Amino acid sequence: MSSSEQQREIPLDEWLGATYLATATAGELPVRTAGLSRVGQRPGFFQYWAEVWNRRAFILADARAKAFQTTRGMLLGKIWLVVAPFLNAAIFWVIFGLLLKTSRGIDNFIGYLVIGVSFFGYMQGALTKGSQVMVSSQNLIRSFMFPRATVMISWTIRSLLDLLPVVAATMAFVVVFTPAVPTWRWVLIIPILLIATVFVNGLAMFTASLTTSVPDLKFIWPLLGRFWFYVSGVFFSLDRFEADFWVSFIMQANPGYVFLTMSRDVLIYGTTPSLFHWVYFTVWAVGMWLFGAILFWLKEESYGA
Repeated sequence: MSSSEQQREIPLDEWLGATYLATATAGELPVRTAGLSRVGQRPGFFQYWAEVWNRRAFILADARAKAFQTTRGMLLGKIWLVVAPFLNAAIFWVIFGLLLKTSRGIDNFIGYLVIGVSFFGYMQGALTKGSQVMVSSQNLIRSFMFPRATVMISWTIRSLLDLLPVVAATMAFVVVFTPAVPTWRWVLIIPILLIATVFVNGLAMFTASLTTSVPDLKFIWPLLGRFWFYVSGVFFSLDRFEADFWVSFIMQANPGYVFLTMSRDVLIYGTTPSLFHWVYFTVWAVGMWLFGAILFWLKEESYGA
């Protein structure tokens, strides 16, 4: 037999017939696996995110359908999304503003506090609510084959949609109840929120992937979220800790603190955030997203198991 004949690929029917005769007595039939891949196998990183992008219509539709879901069935409905942060701000104002006097040295403390309480919940949600997304979506995950990251992106967009009424109400509150005056810099809140959304999505993917492997973490994330809340300058100024280098350094390095600082700059102080803050917050957001995306992708096959 010539080398060309040896290299000739055997037709499938001939291969099946020959192997069937060879193995009939053993009751086994080999299967040609060339060109086949295991169901549910994780694709390459870039292919995975290309598949996520191809499902963008589903992501947007799912996010819109589930937005404002937490207030359904309540008498005030969506109004609670706006009222709740202001009620929390009122409580913090009494405790920290009046009793503990943390308002000292803070210009427009009421606006400072309202923005801190209203906006920080968006970041904090990645630790609390975001960490439970994959656990609460088990029925969907086990029913269909699709990139699981679509669920996380849908949750992030839904959280952003829930935040928008709060942002609008905060702007109205600032105009009516504080000395702040609207300026053209208010439009800068849009890119600030977009950068924050990238950060939130990355952090949520990180916490969700870990919680899927270690369910006990669902008790840890709220504690970390509460600690993060208190060290992000929600109701006090960094000036109180200028004498303590490490406390001041940790606070300024905290992306939550930077997010609130940038938001306050444009909404109540009428200033443009510094270039350092823009670059620093963007680097945090992109870095967190890449870290969360890679970890989430690596654990893709474990979701729904």
